[in-house]
Amino acid sequence: MLKAKYNEHPWESIWWKDIKKICGGLSDNKWFDEGVTWKVGNGEKSRFWKDPWLDGQTLENRFPRLFLVLEQKESLISEVGSLKGNTWSWDLTWRR
Repeated sequence: MLKAKYNEHPWESIWWKDIKKICGGLSDNKWFDEGVTWKVGNGEKSRFWKDPWLDGQTLENRFPRLFLVLEQKESLISEVGSLKGNTWSWDLTWRR
């Protein structure tokens, strides 16, 4: 039987996957996750709707009605917004 992998992303190195396994993995004791702040950077590797954000949930699961009418379902953060001066501007496209 195959076990589910803990937040596996194709761009993660083997080293990083091993670190996450020893730091809590799927258990309730996620001491590493609680002590780390994650930064998105330029948004070219983070999926806006499909990566976990709020309490480990994806925006797709947290806001399913918005996700249904969205045209950019597979978009990266860098594709749905941009920094203009010191202000972030979202550019989401809706079907309605």
